Amino acid sequence: VYENRYEWPKRWKICSENDAHALFTCCAGLARATGKALYGLLATQLLHAVLARQGDDGGYHHGTWTNELESHYRLHASAMHMMMDALDERDDSTIRTALDRAMAYAAAQTDQTAFGKWFLHDELEHSAAGMERGPFKWIPSRALGKSPTNMLVLNTHLDTLVAALRHADVTGSERYRTLNESARGSALAILGCRPAESLYRIVFWLVGLTCLSTPKAASLPLPLRALKRVAWQYIIPRLPALKTRLPRLVMPGGYVDRALSLKNWSHRYLSTNAMDLARIARRLPGDVMFRDVLKEALHYAIDSGLAEKWREQPADQYSIGFLAEALCHACTLDGAYEWRQLLATQLFALHDLGLGFPPTALGCNPEIVPWAQHAPCPLPAEDAIRVASLAGPQGREVLVLNTGSSPAVMTWLNPQPGAMQWRDADGIEQHPDAPLPPRAWRLGAAA
Repeated sequence: VYENRYEWPKRWKICSENDAHALFTCCAGLARATGKALYGLLATQLLHAVLARQGDDGGYHHGTWTNELESHYRLHASAMHMMMDALDERDDSTIRTALDRAMAYAAAQTDQTAFGKWFLHDELEHSAAGMERGPFKWIPSRALGKSPTNMLVLNTHLDTLVAALRHADVTGSERYRTLNESARGSALAILGCRPAESLYRIVFWLVGLTCLSTPKAASLPLPLRALKRVAWQYIIPRLPALKTRLPRLVMPGGYVDRALSLKNWSHRYLSTNAMDLARIARRLPGDVMFRDVLKEALHYAIDSGLAEKWREQPADQYSIGFLAEALCHACTLDGAYEWRQLLATQLFALHDLGLGFPPTALGCNPEIVPWAQHAPCPLPAEDAIRVASLAGPQGREVLVLNTGSSPAVMTWLNPQPGAMQWRDADGIEQHPDAPLPPRAWRLGAAA
């Protein structure tokens, strides 16, 4: 399974277990919704393709940046998640063996920090020579007791930790319990690092000016536009040096940075971090910090204007997909109506941009709901109606959007959503047969 793009900066096509896993999740949801066997066959083909690509060492290797086929561990973790999704549906000794080999490989890709083990981002981080072969500028640093080449990339650490914890649940193995506890401790400790609060509050107030959408930025008074330029040209390029000297990833206001020592700053990763924070919060519900940081990150994405800014440039728009995926998770973690309201807004944005909905919107993500409990996503009869199916502690929910310019009636091809209580965007109860106004949405919850 290849990415449908040429990877920066060498413009090489690479295999992507991330894409394979997303397609696998979509096929599972479409199979449930339509009853068509074709989607099951496609899912099997995707699984076989990924299993066949596993290396002799148990790892997945990509060569995104070098001729040495270096491994990228987020993609490796996606292969593990795909295997575990398949095992959730049916037991299979071949998949179990491949999963155990993949876990053994992942367990070796760590660095020791002052707080515990940290799962690395890619194979180049194992040595300075490797880092020099990569396309990114970096700062050698032993901040927080890490190795100089460990960039302390948050999203890959969380994703691999989720995979390791799922592996323990799926296999019942205690082999990696010490590693998992150590990696959990380092994640909590580093998310809790908040030095120089006053300094960072000023810095990220200035950085926040660069997060505004173009119309809002253009409407700023001249002094603020001048400060925005200062932040863009002088402060942001110096952020990596500041973070390395005064280490923290969670910023005042809720912004969660991608990494510590990479010499770049990409606001796109905020939505990816939010998605992974939601996933680890589900896996470790007793650690309230994960959920607290998640809520702050989601609010920052909306309140800062980043969610609007991401719509402007095609290169940024994928961040809205990750934000919607994070909000799908948030809805299944928390019954607050606010998350449904924010999710609907982002789903409208995805529709307007001609992008697809995130895989979890089909309601068949085994990280959230076991395969045996998957419910079919209702298929609307009208083209203007779009649907997201959610399931969590509060029960099954269906978010229905009218993307058209005229009222639409919620009629279904197959299957019927069942007995549900319906509320509009303001939380007011609605009759299920009442027309849905244009550009409006309604939430159905299992009665």
